[in-house]
Amino acid sequence: MQDSRPAAATRKGRALLPAFALTLVLTATTPGIGTGASERGDSANLQGLVREFNAICFELQKARADLSTRVLDDNEFGDRILGLFVRADSIKSLFDITFPKTRRLGPAYALEWALKHLMESLRENYEGIVEGNGYRFVTADLAFKAAEAWKGSMVEQVTPAR
Repeated sequence: MQDSRPAAATRKGRALLPAFALTLVLTATTPGIGTGASERGDSANLQGLVREFNAICFELQKARADLSTRVLDDNEFGDRILGLFVRADSIKSLFDITFPKTRRLGPAYALEWALKHLMESLRENYEGIVEGNGYRFVTADLAFKAAEAWKGSMVEQVTPAR
């Protein structure tokens, strides 16, 4: 018989080690991230981070749609949100390493704030499903809309070569 309680409610510490292992694997293998210390390398890094950010946003929207149509149950939704949170945290870690606070201008500044709001949305989605609290989903939607609003500022301004 399968337990119908949300993932966090059934865990009681049993999933700590698998969650930690998943964190390590996803942190080491975040797709789309380039390397390089030059300005061109920074631009490639930023573009890779933005691609991964966009992928997480898409998968969050899909997970919410799947939950509302009952393609996913509460446990599956919670697990999917945890995976997305780990990926977003990996982006944040790579971003902090690649773009020190003194170099966060333009698109990098926008990505910093978009990530902040995306992670808040993921946290609220997870807590909403665990608590069975619809208000958490409302605040998750607001945080997601804020993250989406910053996306327009993440596009690099292209200047013609002289």
